[in-house]
Amino acid sequence: MTESLLEREARSEEWYVSEAKEKNLFLRARRYLISPPKPQYVDRPEHRHTVPVRSGSHPEHPKRQALQSERRRASERRRLGVGVRDNKVPPGAILAIQKMIELLELPPGWNSHNAKPIRKENVSYAVALLGHVMSRDTPSPDVVPMVRGGVQLEWHTHGVNVEISIYSPGDVRFAAEDVRGTEEPVEGGLDPIVVGQWMRRLS
Repeated sequence: MTESLLEREARSEEWYVSEAKEKNLFLRARRYLISPPKPQYVDRPEHRHTVPVRSGSHPEHPKRQALQSERRRASERRRLGVGVRDNKVPPGAILAIQKMIELLELPPGWNSHNAKPIRKENVSYAVALLGHVMSRDTPSPDVVPMVRGGVQLEWHTHGVNVEISIYSPGDVRFAAEDVRGTEEPVEGGLDPIVVGQWMRRLS
């Protein structure tokens, strides 16, 4: 009888403890569902006010980009020995030289295909060539980039068409025609005498 009573009291105590644990777990679960704990973050100064930047982009200010671009152009003008106020440079050549310096900034594939960047040696050769073949009365040529990195100079005035294609300093082609007369068009290498004759017709 004594053992049976002790066993009954032990089972009653175990039941009470088990019921208390279940009630405690229920209350904790209920509090979690009503107000779940907030995740804790580490507040670091370097993570404040950050703007995501895509790979390959340059989050620079437009004015700063324009300033850097102008500095590069000024550096190229100094390297080529060309100044806007230089009296030795024909007036018509100044705009063409500035255009060629801008072409040096063209990236690879600038024509949406496989065009190469404009090579500096071709621009340097074109600048020197303009100083030799142009006079103060010669109009400014149109400057056309070439897909292989060359430069083409074109004049279309007074019915005279003149084109100088600079593939490289060692490969320069000349073409000219007078649409007003019966003279045969000229096409071939760069002959200084022939080039001088046609350039005088442009003035």
